[in-house]
Amino acid sequence: MKLKKYVLFVFTIFLSLSCQKRYIIDVDAPKVIYQALLKTNDFFIQFNEPINKFEYFIGDSLFRYDINFPKANFLIAGNDLTINSGNKIGVSVCDTSGNCAKFDIEKPVINNNPAVLVFSQLQLKYSKKSPQNIVIRSENSGSTLGYKLVLYVKGKKYEIPFSDQYLKKGEALSISFEPKEIEFNGNVTLSKNKNVISFDKFRLSQSYSLIYITDNRNSIVDYFLYYNGKSNEKEYYLNNKTFKKLNSDLSSYGVAPCAFDIKDSSIKKKIVKTNGKYQIKKF
Repeated sequence: MKLKKYVLFVFTIFLSLSCQKRYIIDVDAPKVIYQALLKTNDFFIQFNEPINKFEYFIGDSLFRYDINFPKANFLIAGNDLTINSGNKIGVSVCDTSGNCAKFDIEKPVINNNPAVLVFSQLQLKYSKKSPQNIVIRSENSGSTLGYKLVLYVKGKKYEIPFSDQYLKKGEALSISFEPKEIEFNGNVTLSKNKNVISFDKFRLSQSYSLIYITDNRNSIVDYFLYYNGKSNEKEYYLNNKTFKKLNSDLSSYGVAPCAFDIKDSSIKKKIVKTNGKYQIKKF
């Protein structure tokens, strides 16, 4: 009898606890999940939850939003980006639960006359007298302000900025890759002069990799995703974990990846782009 009463008591307690309302407590600070420089040169920022306090600092200037109703999307006026100095935006935000955060965002670059850059020629095979080389050409007359060359070397992603320069239509810049026993320090900018980049004895992969150019709005303007069909079939690369990562990187920019087979390329047979398509041409 006592055992039945004990079991009934435990069951009653369990039932009462399970029927109680459960509250989810928000303890996480807001995070930026998307940002983009719009065509109007306004800077769009989206948070992962509604915000009821939003302040930002550019240089020594403080800007404060008057928020009547919590929201997740905000615009920073393009005039604020051009008038004030500094390359960082200091952000201070709080959500509706009182969780706050302070962090920096890289200030987007305003470029009102952007160049249209494309890969003109690539040489991945090399010798002592003929290093790996990339030639980038401008299809219009414009500025490279805010542009970056993005490379994957040994699975690591590198972003190399272009210096602020004006390119005429058809003008090109050349980049050579010569391995040296020094670590890549990132203090490199690309210009119309001869560019030589070293990655601590590493070269661009002759198996598979990804190279692309982003503009001042962080959009991909051209890319080269490649694999070597002489080493493995295309299916092997498509199922490769690292190659999938390269595909995913392109997809995150809204680009549908298309890979090029470099198996027939050599020092004398270089990869060229003609009418928007890559092909191998003998020199």
